[in-house]
Amino acid sequence: AAAGADSVAIYKGSALVESALNGDKAPPVLCRLGSGAAPLLLAASEDASGEGPGLLCVASAGGRLSFYGLEEAVDQGKEREVYRAEIEGEEAVEVKWRIWDVVVVCDSGRVFLIEPLKNSLACVHEIVDFVAFTVATDGASDIVLLGGAPASESAETSSTVWRLDIGVSEASPMFIEGVPEDYEESIAQAYCRGLQALRGVVGKSSSNSGANWDTDGVDIVCFFIQDMEEEITQTIQVVLTVAVGAQSATLKALSVNEIYFEEHPDRLLVHTAWLPDWSLLVLGASGSSDLALFSSHADHTEGMEAGWVALAPPEGKQLVCPQADSQDQITALRGLAFITTFTGEVNRKGASADAPKLKAPPVVLLAASDGSVGVHFVDHGWAAPPHLPRPKAAAKAKSASTMKAQPPEKAVFA
Repeated sequence: AAAGADSVAIYKGSALVESALNGDKAPPVLCRLGSGAAPLLLAASEDASGEGPGLLCVASAGGRLSFYGLEEAVDQGKEREVYRAEIEGEEAVEVKWRIWDVVVVCDSGRVFLIEPLKNSLACVHEIVDFVAFTVATDGASDIVLLGGAPASESAETSSTVWRLDIGVSEASPMFIEGVPEDYEESIAQAYCRGLQALRGVVGKSSSNSGANWDTDGVDIVCFFIQDMEEEITQTIQVVLTVAVGAQSATLKALSVNEIYFEEHPDRLLVHTAWLPDWSLLVLGASGSSDLALFSSHADHTEGMEAGWVALAPPEGKQLVCPQADSQDQITALRGLAFITTFTGEVNRKGASADAPKLKAPPVVLLAASDGSVGVHFVDHGWAAPPHLPRPKAAAKAKSASTMKAQPPEKAVFA
């Protein structure tokens, strides 16, 4: 969805890559999905077992959320709106799928649950005790985690991460244990603007691993942003281990300023791509051109207590948003996608003419703030993550260590 547009264009990912390689214009649009209002957010259902809803949620201006069938859009070029909800007086700032339904965080801090297959909309969190900015879901669990603003001096708790049971609409603070003393004050004063559960097993999507934090602990990544003195903005990237039942969390690893902001943006959305086959997390945020790479793969973390490292690609091969057409400024991130269906060959960046080409490399697409799409090919030494099947539309419901920057040995973004 481009800025100022009133519809969403559906493309085939591999066709976009081919057009970029050949210097062509964008390939033909498979389908346009229009809600009549400017699109703000897109979120596709993640389940890859063939039993998920196979829907795309489009959050538009005016609190409108529309759900479209992906199978019809991609295979038939047809628009099929399954359900539309309108949240009066609100704008959606984040949408996360819970396999069959979505949890929506609004600009007021209220949280809603939308069940598109049941034509249901309900508020599950008011802002009496906590104003939410972001949410993390884990499979179909009724427990979700909320991130928000630091508490006022008069508040009884200073936690910026809360546990919400959407089944009974009850929220309570979650305290983070094991925070290094040098960072206790920074994390307490920072805004939690991004949360993502790092669930998944090899060959399956993150939401189809068959587990959630009701019965099994999981790592999550938290993105904090802190307003410092002299108008300096600091970002803190933290990996937490969430215990069974999501009752508590322990800090596992921490890194500072992997994502740079000139100033704290009013509207901020964290974008992630978690690749369980590689134990690799790609993380970026709207308002910044930077993307960070975090790995928990044994090839990178041997002998490291934290179990996670922040990777530092070599000069010229960093994953970053492209320059604007005017070449006088860097664009900011608006979205990212990881594609495994490209089957062509490309030259290695900076390699000699007789160097072997990359064959069928995974591809990262970066949507930028000027409407362009950056294409990055992954030069890797591991087996490529598999292409996951698309859900069918006909389905029916049923102690911490600081991360050290290390050069990546297996994954380079060209």
